[in-house]
Amino acid sequence: MFSPGEIFFEDVGRRVHADVESLIEACGIEVATKKVLAGVGADHVSFSDGGTWESDVTIVLPAYIAHPFMMDSPGLGDERGFIPTDEAMCHLDFPNIFAAGDGNALAQPKLGHIAVHQADIAAAGLYRAITGHGEIPPCHPEVFCVANRGGSNATLILSNTLFGGNVDLTLDGPVAHLLKWSFDSYYFYTRGHMPPDVLANGMERVLEGIFNRVDAR
Repeated sequence: MFSPGEIFFEDVGRRVHADVESLIEACGIEVATKKVLAGVGADHVSFSDGGTWESDVTIVLPAYIAHPFMMDSPGLGDERGFIPTDEAMCHLDFPNIFAAGDGNALAQPKLGHIAVHQADIAAAGLYRAITGHGEIPPCHPEVFCVANRGGSNATLILSNTLFGGNVDLTLDGPVAHLLKWSFDSYYFYTRGHMPPDVLANGMERVLEGIFNRVDAR
């Protein structure tokens, strides 16, 4: 695994980074940083430093870029084409424009969890702009994801240190796998709907209880 960054998985804090690093090492995965991709061949990849790696299958995550229509709309996006907003997801210069998800300049990193959180805020902002009623939820972004690791193992990550917070936790094992399976099953059964607030709030309380025990250890 390679990354052009100086630190691999830099969107989390030291605790999560250490936990994930130990899992990667246990799986025998070698991680190299400061490796800038120069080319992809049929059986190898090459880097800007002149080095090459043999590769049977190469998976590359390219840099995020804005849609061309954003780049062709002066004043709508920032220098990279992403839409600048305040924490209410309202455009800094055009109060009738709201943005959520990958196109929003605040969406760093580009995660579905952050996109859904921003969409809730944007929807509340639109409703308030149209009706004059309602409250806009506060913006509390966090890195939250669950990665399946085969069998009944999975790793859940919850961290907000990138945004100035102090939460930086992992949960590894069957419980994390059960949480992932439950969410996926609901998501597929409802054809893309998120769990209702009552279930989401209940799950948050469950996670708080689990993480409090983990943190106490």
